Amino acid sequence: MEERTWENEETGIDLIEILNLLLRKWWLILLSLAVGVCAAFGYTKICVTPLYQASSMIYVLGTQGGESININLSRQLTSDFITLSKSRPVIEDAINRVNLDMTYEEVAGMISVENPTDTSMLKTTVTSADPQLAKSLSNAMSDTLAERIQEVMGKDKPSTVEKAIEPKYPVTPNTTKNMIVGGLLGAVLMMGILVLLFLMDDRIKNQDDVERYLQLNVLASVPIERKR
Repeated sequence: MEERTWENEETGIDLIEILNLLLRKWWLILLSLAVGVCAAFGYTKICVTPLYQASSMIYVLGTQGGESININLSRQLTSDFITLSKSRPVIEDAINRVNLDMTYEEVAGMISVENPTDTSMLKTTVTSADPQLAKSLSNAMSDTLAERIQEVMGKDKPSTVEKAIEPKYPVTPNTTKNMIVGGLLGAVLMMGILVLLFLMDDRIKNQDDVERYLQLNVLASVPIERKR
């Protein structure tokens, strides 16, 4: 019982000493935080390519064979239209319209087509490092998809709801977020190093350490006079 109490006391003292150590080294932790922020900022600006997004929309609810298509049927067809948008003829036609020197696979990876919830619209989003290309390709994709839907589904050509415009700001990277994460990682890393060095240090530094670790009573101590 006494041994367990002594171990609990030792653990408590260790935690207090670790906390005191971190408080004494606050300047070092703060410096590591600042270094992490600067490193993340530099990496984001130099090594990460900014990406832009442009979106256009078409309205696919219309008529088929002179009869109106009900809303439920239109929503069922929307999933077919999304699959159609990824087809090779649609994407290759868009590539030709924009005069791109890119393959079908490369362009397909830049394009995302979705159906906004509870709507009969298709939203085509293009992500690219070139904002002008993102705009042009998005509009070309919407036009090509509308024509392909008319041709394959035998219905009226979907109308354009919104044309893509050239984006002014990138969607990635998030410089502020990266700086915050970099700063926190720098501070946590430094705290980890300080705690590790503390735990690995088994030197006897004072009278309390002798009584605590060696379980011996100190009979006398000699003060060390520092040279001035």
